[in-house]
Amino acid sequence: MPFMGDFVVLSLNPMLSVAHLDDLARKEASELRVGRYIAFVSSVQGLPLIEKPTNQFSFKLVRDQSRHSGVSAAPADLAIPIAPHTMPNQQDQLRAVADFPHPTCVLDTVLGDIDLRVASIERDCTQVLATPSSERMRVRWSQEDLMESLYADDTRWSEIEQCLPPRTSLKILWHEFPIRPPATMERDCPGWEPSGESTDSDEISDLCQAFADFLTHPGHLNIPVVDVEYDLRTVDSVADPMEFLRERWALYEIVRRATERMRAAQGLGPIG
Repeated sequence: MPFMGDFVVLSLNPMLSVAHLDDLARKEASELRVGRYIAFVSSVQGLPLIEKPTNQFSFKLVRDQSRHSGVSAAPADLAIPIAPHTMPNQQDQLRAVADFPHPTCVLDTVLGDIDLRVASIERDCTQVLATPSSERMRVRWSQEDLMESLYADDTRWSEIEQCLPPRTSLKILWHEFPIRPPATMERDCPGWEPSGESTDSDEISDLCQAFADFLTHPGHLNIPVVDVEYDLRTVDSVADPMEFLRERWALYEIVRRATERMRAAQGLGPIG
């Protein structure tokens, strides 16, 4: 599995993404066609373990400045060039342990970090292109400064935002499974009595369990699953990140509709 600072080739896995949903969702997902994209691993949720079916990471997509243009592309003053590529904001250049094999690429900061689950499948990692931790931190701080300047310019941000796909809902992405019908509150049941105050040991136990659950959590099931590879040379040209976002939106809509259907089947209302 990847680590923070790795560059990877990723592609959506629609069938694994909807494996927990209904038959209609699986049928619709089987009809999706997906491409291969290059991305940078910016963070990880919990403790990456091969024993988990999936591990959740955040990615920044890579864009080829020589091929992808338009309002939705990261402007020159907001993109972070990947060495050996250079741009006017040279001090923000991201330097991996070796030169990036596609020489005119940048991290697309405008698209932000994208949460995805990575399938825990053994892969050949010998060709991985990694980035030192010092570079990761420097780029993170640089991106925060760049985006702060963008958000401060309402007109410019509005123009860029209009070209981006609709936002996905965290209420859908973080929905818990399995979906169950509304539960009867214990206090509404005959004979219910308070069990008394919780003790300090109970609170400590709950806190430890919550921390353990966080470390071993495979990621929220409605967050898309991707397959990753590590040899960037297998990609002849860097695909437009906007195409990935369109694919992700199509998959999200399948997930959203299925989640609403499954809620309705259990007597639950639509997600607000």
